[in-house]
Amino acid sequence: MEEGKKYTDRDRDKVAEASRLEQLDIFDTGSGKSFPLFSVAAEGWRLADKVFSYENEKYRKKQQWKSAFHALLHPGFARRWFAFFNSSGFRPVARQRPTLYIKPFRVYMS
Repeated sequence: MEEGKKYTDRDRDKVAEASRLEQLDIFDTGSGKSFPLFSVAAEGWRLADKVFSYENEKYRKKQQWKSAFHALLHPGFARRWFAFFNSSGFRPVARQRPTLYIKPFRVYMS
């Protein structure tokens, strides 16, 4: 990897694909991905399952539903955020703080 290069070409491709899918109609079956809206909710569900695997099942399910719900509310943002969160450049941070995947969906007021 070149010095100063944070993301690989594969990471950029993932983010570009996420942006492209965001433009599609949610029921566009000609794209190869029949329901992009639901795929981003499934990604939120999968991340919650992974991050909260050490918790009891009831709490883990609550986090999975919350993740899927937030992803459905903001699918374009969720797709870009999950692509960034899963990128190799962000991996060291994600390993240290895996619950960061849900933080951008929360509302903070100061």
